[in-house]
Amino acid sequence: MELRIWSLCGFLVVLAVISHCSGNITSRKLSYKSTKKDVLDAHVMERRNVDNDDFLGDEGIDDEAQKDEGNEEEVVGVIQTEPKKYNVESGLSVRLACVVSPASVPVVNWDKLNGNEVVGLYFNKMKMNPAKFPSNKTEIISEGGVHDLVIHDLDSSDSGEYRCSVSQEAPVSVVHSLRVGPRIVSLTATNNGEVPEGSDLVLTCKVEGLPPPQIIWSRVGSGQEGSNGRLKEGDGTFSFDSVTIQNVKGNASGKYYCYAFNNLGSTQREIDIKVLEKPHAHVHRTEINTGIGDHAIFQCTSRGDPMPEITWFKDNVPVLVDNKHFFISKDGVNSNLTVIPAGISDFGTYTCLAHNYHGVHNRSAELVQRPVIDEVDVTGPKLSFKVHSHLPLEQVEVQLMDETGNINKFELPLPKNLQKTYDFSYEVSEAPGTYQAYLRAKNDKEWSRNTEPIKIKIEAEPINMQKSSIFLQNHAHSVRHSVTLVSSAFMYLLIRML
Repeated sequence: MELRIWSLCGFLVVLAVISHCSGNITSRKLSYKSTKKDVLDAHVMERRNVDNDDFLGDEGIDDEAQKDEGNEEEVVGVIQTEPKKYNVESGLSVRLACVVSPASVPVVNWDKLNGNEVVGLYFNKMKMNPAKFPSNKTEIISEGGVHDLVIHDLDSSDSGEYRCSVSQEAPVSVVHSLRVGPRIVSLTATNNGEVPEGSDLVLTCKVEGLPPPQIIWSRVGSGQEGSNGRLKEGDGTFSFDSVTIQNVKGNASGKYYCYAFNNLGSTQREIDIKVLEKPHAHVHRTEINTGIGDHAIFQCTSRGDPMPEITWFKDNVPVLVDNKHFFISKDGVNSNLTVIPAGISDFGTYTCLAHNYHGVHNRSAELVQRPVIDEVDVTGPKLSFKVHSHLPLEQVEVQLMDETGNINKFELPLPKNLQKTYDFSYEVSEAPGTYQAYLRAKNDKEWSRNTEPIKIKIEAEPINMQKSSIFLQNHAHSVRHSVTLVSSAFMYLLIRML
């Protein structure tokens, strides 16, 4: 009987526990459908209902939760940009790089370092020291992890060191060096670089920079690429920023360089100069021999800028090429006039005239029947030359004038065969000394013109020196005398010993 009573009591206890747990579960299901505040209120009220002394413990639990919420990890920034040296001309702009990782770094600063002084430029994007750095002088380009500093209109005062840094518990930074070198504002030349030959060329190079830069001028001539030569005092008149070249010649064309430098850097600029060259004419031979019915060719070369036109004249009258006695051909800068004389009137002076809008220039040559001597060559005492004559030669003569003014004439043997061009040679066999030789030749028309004086130097033959026989005899006698004295002394000593 007692056993049944205890079993019934146990069953009632289990039933009470199950009922209490079901109530808690239902309460928790409802709490999930409530707001966070309702949950906390319900929790607090429940704790109060159970035991008022446990309320202070809940406050401690809330503090721990709040403490856990503030324990987020701090973002540590790294600067990925390497230090760099920037060399920039005055008056230009420069962009100093600063790339930070990660992009969420909160504060990036820019400062200028003046020795021990630090001048703040930017705190993030906020400009510092606007009096020293006006708003249009600097700017920040910020995008993602990029925090670049741009400085405009550079001058020498902007030279120095610039630091980009990340403000954090362990700061990191990168320092760039900026050197603002001189600037060439302008490089100009007379008439925009196109000057007529014979005029003055003035080159002016305007520069900026502190300290004031020095200037060096150089030139690369036309067709001389890679050969840059510095202009010297004899090439022009120099001032601080200009050079004047007087009476320029055609070969003064080319590229001219202004090189500016100081202790902060250097820069250069170039300008093309074109000398508008006056016309120049050149005839290859000033005297040409021919005969009636035979031909002669005059060659004329011209130069100038622009390229000159060439006109031929005969005794100051333009040559007419519409007949069978005159022909003109052109090959680039060369103009050739072919003449086939029909009579004596076709001999005379022919003129090559070169002209462009800068002027005219001419050179003349003669068409003759008298002999013409050319291609003179001197090798030691030997003379060689050519004689041109369409008519038979009658005489060829060498005249030698010594240092006292005396003249000796030597007639050379004539070739047996009739030719138009003759080769001659003559070896001077006079006493040693310096001579001037003149050559001339004659046909049945007249003598040729004397050549220009030809200098000939005859060296003296070296003298072979022989040893003097007197010296040999005296030397032998001296040796024999010495031997005799030694022998006599030896015999005297031997007798005394005995």
